[in-house]
Amino acid sequence: MTMTVASGSRDFADPRIPNRNECVLRYLVDRWADERPDKTHVIFEDGEEWSYAELRRRVSPKRQVCSGWASVRGTTLRHGFRAGAMP
Repeated sequence: MTMTVASGSRDFADPRIPNRNECVLRYLVDRWADERPDKTHVIFEDGEEWSYAELRRRVSPKRQVCSGWASVRGTTLRHGFRAGAMP
Protein backbone atom coordinates (compact mmCIF):
# COMPACT_ATOMS: atom_id res chain seq x y z
CA MET A 1 0.00 0.00 0.00
CA THR A 2 2.84 2.38 0.69
CA MET A 3 4.11 4.48 -2.18
CA THR A 4 7.86 4.30 -2.45
CA VAL A 5 10.19 6.50 -4.41
CA ALA A 6 13.45 4.96 -5.56
CA SER A 7 16.56 6.34 -3.92
CA GLY A 8 17.59 9.52 -5.68
CA SER A 9 14.33 9.61 -7.64
CA ARG A 10 12.21 12.74 -7.36
CA ASP A 11 8.61 13.50 -8.25
CA PHE A 12 9.58 17.02 -9.36
CA ALA A 13 12.72 18.57 -10.82
CA ASP A 14 12.44 21.53 -8.42
CA PRO A 15 14.19 20.51 -5.15
CA ARG A 16 12.02 22.94 -3.18
CA ILE A 17 8.98 20.74 -3.79
CA PRO A 18 8.93 17.66 -1.53
CA ASN A 19 8.11 14.22 -2.92
CA ARG A 20 4.52 13.02 -2.56
CA ASN A 21 5.49 10.38 -0.03
CA GLU A 22 6.87 13.15 2.21
CA CYS A 23 3.86 15.49 2.24
CA VAL A 24 0.66 13.88 0.90
CA LEU A 25 -1.43 12.68 3.81
CA ARG A 26 -2.58 9.40 2.24
CA TYR A 27 1.03 8.33 1.62
CA LEU A 28 2.06 9.38 5.12
CA VAL A 29 -0.79 7.42 6.73
CA ASP A 30 0.13 4.34 4.68
CA ARG A 31 3.81 4.65 5.59
CA TRP A 32 3.12 5.14 9.29
CA ALA A 33 0.72 2.18 9.33
CA ASP A 34 3.40 0.01 7.70
CA GLU A 35 6.24 1.22 9.96
CA ARG A 36 4.41 1.27 13.31
CA PRO A 37 0.99 -0.36 12.98
CA ASP A 38 0.37 -0.95 16.69
CA LYS A 39 1.67 2.36 18.02
CA THR A 40 -1.02 4.72 19.34
CA HIS A 41 -1.62 7.63 16.99
CA VAL A 42 -4.49 9.44 18.69
CA ILE A 43 -6.27 9.35 22.05
CA PHE A 44 -9.75 10.88 22.13
CA GLU A 45 -11.35 12.66 25.09
CA ASP A 46 -13.50 9.61 25.89
CA GLY A 47 -10.36 7.45 26.14
CA GLU A 48 -10.74 5.69 22.78
CA GLU A 49 -7.37 5.12 21.11
CA TRP A 50 -6.52 4.56 17.47
CA SER A 51 -3.27 2.97 16.34
CA TYR A 52 -1.73 3.90 13.00
CA ALA A 53 -3.18 0.71 11.50
CA GLU A 54 -6.63 1.59 12.89
CA LEU A 55 -6.37 5.08 11.42
CA ARG A 56 -5.64 3.62 7.97
CA ARG A 57 -8.45 1.07 8.33
CA ARG A 58 -10.95 3.81 9.18
CA VAL A 59 -9.91 6.41 6.60
CA SER A 60 -9.15 4.19 3.58
CA PRO A 61 -12.81 3.54 2.62
CA LYS A 62 -13.60 7.25 2.94
CA ARG A 63 -10.54 8.10 0.85
CA GLN A 64 -11.77 5.80 -1.92
CA VAL A 65 -15.22 7.41 -1.92
CA CYS A 66 -13.76 10.91 -2.04
CA SER A 67 -11.43 10.03 -4.88
CA GLY A 68 -14.47 8.88 -6.86
CA TRP A 69 -16.16 12.25 -6.32
CA ALA A 70 -13.25 14.15 -7.80
CA SER A 71 -12.59 11.76 -10.67
CA VAL A 72 -14.04 14.09 -13.31
CA ARG A 73 -11.39 16.46 -14.59
CA GLY A 74 -12.01 19.99 -13.41
CA THR A 75 -14.30 18.92 -10.57
CA THR A 76 -13.78 20.72 -7.30
CA LEU A 77 -14.13 18.54 -4.23
CA ARG A 78 -15.43 20.31 -1.16
CA HIS A 79 -16.09 18.69 2.15
CA GLY A 80 -18.03 20.24 5.00
CA PHE A 81 -17.05 19.30 8.50
CA ARG A 82 -19.55 19.48 11.32
CA ALA A 83 -18.81 22.26 13.73
CA GLY A 84 -17.70 21.05 17.13
CA ALA A 85 -16.64 22.58 20.40
CA MET A 86 -13.19 24.06 20.16
CA PRO A 87 -11.03 24.24 23.28
